[in-house]
Amino acid sequence: MGHRGRLSPTATVTVLSVALTRADMGGRSGNQDEEHGADETDEQECDSGGKEMSEPASGETSDTPDSSASDGTLVNLFDRYESVTVFRVVGAVVVLALVLRLVDLGARTAHWDEARVAYWAYFYQETGSLAYYWEEHGPLVQLAAARLFDVFGVTDFAARLPVAVVGGFLALVAVLFREHLRRSETVALALLLSLNPVLLYYSRFMRSDVLVAAFMFTAFGLLVRYYDTRRAYYLLGAGAFVGLGFAAKENAIAYVLTWVGATGLLAVQMLLFDGKATVDRYSPLHGEGWRPQASSETLRSTGVGIVAFVLAFLTTIGVTFLPRGQGLERRLNPDPGTEYVELGAALARPGQFVSLADDGLRTAYEGYLDWFDQSADASSGTYTEFFVEYLQFLLEYAPLLVLLGVAGFALEFTRRSDARKLVTFMGFCAAGSLVGYPLASHIQGDWAWLSVHIVVALTVPAAVGLAWLFRTGWREFEARFQPERLDVALAVTLVVLLGLLWFWMLPMPSVYLDHQAEDNELAQFAQPNSDLKPLVDRLDAIADDGEDVVLYYGEQGESYDRGVALVHPDISSGVGGWQIHPTCSIWGNTQPLNWYFAVADADPTCERSPDALTESVAAG
Repeated sequence: MGHRGRLSPTATVTVLSVALTRADMGGRSGNQDEEHGADETDEQECDSGGKEMSEPASGETSDTPDSSASDGTLVNLFDRYESVTVFRVVGAVVVLALVLRLVDLGARTAHWDEARVAYWAYFYQETGSLAYYWEEHGPLVQLAAARLFDVFGVTDFAARLPVAVVGGFLALVAVLFREHLRRSETVALALLLSLNPVLLYYSRFMRSDVLVAAFMFTAFGLLVRYYDTRRAYYLLGAGAFVGLGFAAKENAIAYVLTWVGATGLLAVQMLLFDGKATVDRYSPLHGEGWRPQASSETLRSTGVGIVAFVLAFLTTIGVTFLPRGQGLERRLNPDPGTEYVELGAALARPGQFVSLADDGLRTAYEGYLDWFDQSADASSGTYTEFFVEYLQFLLEYAPLLVLLGVAGFALEFTRRSDARKLVTFMGFCAAGSLVGYPLASHIQGDWAWLSVHIVVALTVPAAVGLAWLFRTGWREFEARFQPERLDVALAVTLVVLLGLLWFWMLPMPSVYLDHQAEDNELAQFAQPNSDLKPLVDRLDAIADDGEDVVLYYGEQGESYDRGVALVHPDISSGVGGWQIHPTCSIWGNTQPLNWYFAVADADPTCERSPDALTESVAAG
């Protein structure tokens, strides 16, 4: 363990994009707790670089009482058992998160959106062709899923696995904020990121929202770590994760805009509550950090870090967005006379690589513009309706997180100049996301998955609220019962009971038990409410026997309804541009069947004539 005791670190004054100071974010001198009459400090470990950790907010009890306090508290387990560290506890939470996400991962029938994205991942595996298309987001998840199909086969499990793994490791981001949060708050943050029903459901879903949220939240954590340590490799990692965020989904740009807005609100807060000290701190005439030597060192370090950030970002974007094979042509039988530039060959020929990179980045740029135009057009006159839906959804599926988040933000914000800027910053991000995402909503029910981004931001103030609630409750318990010693078995029992309460008293059944129910807003209306697994098993058996699957829609003339028809009026005409197997099917109406044809490796055909259908069945 590192040095323990009251810490009074001097903040290094440097202008960052988030305008955070270490002292403001938690490195304050701990004052005496007047309410409880205990002089307690938040004793934290030093990091590997020898920098001291931040202290708790004044007026609060710390996670680790001093020697005069009772050692029979749960929070004192960190001190009573040397093997119990924040890293190990968070690691255990990550293992739990992965188990919760992987168990029975392939059981649910594929959602329409899942089937669409998974099909193009399968198409890439089969043909080597893939390119970014804004309606499907990505292309990161397709790239990852296609590689996993090689290992696990073409299954729902393999399609969802990239999101499940990233969602499970999201809890690990909590340790990046360890210098600005108490140990109990760091663990609470990991738990909230692991157990929130919204995050859990969409970590078991082949959508890119959890991916972009995880990557951008990790990037922000790495930026904070760079601020703490001035080590350039944190900026290198941040650039790579921002690139992954942009490669996952277009609303990565919304995170950047949210950070900018939250920085402005943070600056207003600092000027409002402690204006003179803030001006002095950042003034070149008064700020200690503006001395020529310190400024030169800071500029040199920052310059190296920025270059590393940009290079990592561009490299990640380049690798993911460059088109493969046919790109967006998506032909099952491409013209043999057409030559396509392969990524590997382009790397060996600089001229071809420049052309390929230009094509990929131009496609990405145009796709992002289309995505923004769609969001802007759809939001007119519907903002209030969508905003109310977001609120209702969060209160129904993340009620504790909302309550704890509001409480944690209020506890910190009312500390005025002593408020930790990390906590208020993330509170501003959550509020900004709640206000902003209804503007981007364009279909009914999209608040379910877009709420992921509000939830992730809200977990930081919620962790503060949860840890405060636990400390307050435990002090009451000690005052009433005065336990001399807390048995580890009792601690484990309490954790298990709390876990069961969390699981069954909150909307957790919506994740596992009624994940296809019509009244489950997490599922959204494009989720089939019937189990297609028996059909898939039958398809497997048919495909194994070499028999065909027939799609039939026999209505003729004016009665033909494209809105529900499974096949095109002229089944020999194909689909035109993109070729979805079978080409005679109407993609929007047959999904997720097209995906399950791929899963079963079936060879479907289409019929419009009852006589032809009879002949096909008889022949099969």
